[in-house]
Amino acid sequence: YRLDPAGRASRLLERDTQWLLLVVDGSRVYAGEIDPNQTPERLELATREPPRLRVRVLDERGRPVAGAGLKASSFGCEGGTSPFETQLALLTSRLYIRSLERATTDAEGWLELPMFAEHLVQFEVYARKGEARSEDWPLRYGEQPFEVRLNSK
Repeated sequence: YRLDPAGRASRLLERDTQWLLLVVDGSRVYAGEIDPNQTPERLELATREPPRLRVRVLDERGRPVAGAGLKASSFGCEGGTSPFETQLALLTSRLYIRSLERATTDAEGWLELPMFAEHLVQFEVYARKGEARSEDWPLRYGEQPFEVRLNSK
């Protein structure tokens, strides 16, 4: 559903059904479970700026690589997650993939990715520029900035 200029949307929720609500407003996000049986008629939500993951791409000699991108090689959820977390991971996976496809490193080799939801989503990703490619590594929510190196294979 699209929000009106005042940031409102209207939807009649079916009773006796749990709803997963994901709101993305530019770079801000809200994700949560809604129980229509326990939710007031009017529900107000506050989106938040998601944490960002910083990745630096270096060449084989340790120099920053401008214009490198990240690609996802696989996606999944860790075992033992709730149905809510699994659904949230599936819904937000498109947002992650879109971010991965659009992000490129700056002149110092850095790029930032928004981490849309606090769930156990897992991506295996690699950095690439031209024919140079890094090894695959696991991309996880809440990681500290880290560096990867391209191999000229």
